[in-house]
Amino acid sequence: MIQRSHRLSQGPAPFASSQRPILAALIGAGIIAGCGGPSPSPSGNTSVEVLITSTANDQLLNYGVEFDSLMLTDAAGKSVTVFATPQAVEFIHVNGSAEPLVNATVPQDVYTSAAATANYAYFECSRWIRRATSSPIRSTLKNRPCP
Repeated sequence: MIQRSHRLSQGPAPFASSQRPILAALIGAGIIAGCGGPSPSPSGNTSVEVLITSTANDQLLNYGVEFDSLMLTDAAGKSVTVFATPQAVEFIHVNGSAEPLVNATVPQDVYTSAAATANYAYFECSRWIRRATSSPIRSTLKNRPCP
């Protein structure tokens, strides 16, 4: 009896044991309602940074591309242009690392593909030519297939 009066002096229990399942059900319903609905469409713009990188082989001395444009396409087929002014890129100097190409502002969305249009590409490769009479010499080929 003393224990009961002591408990009443502290106020009623926050939730009676018979109310706990109801409370748990209400919290669960709130979580499901909050997470189960459709997610809102992204809105506004976001800043993106396009990076270049490469993994070159030993034969390439120089490899570059001039990109005319880069476009992103979302799942619904809507496209957005990241850049439409030519961007010259030389890849060998970023071998094994990355470097920014452009910063752009695009609408927030989930993009499922990207398409780049290139104006031209160039490369330079080297090879060793073995000669029977002397030591090998290094030959440089420009814009021709590397052997």
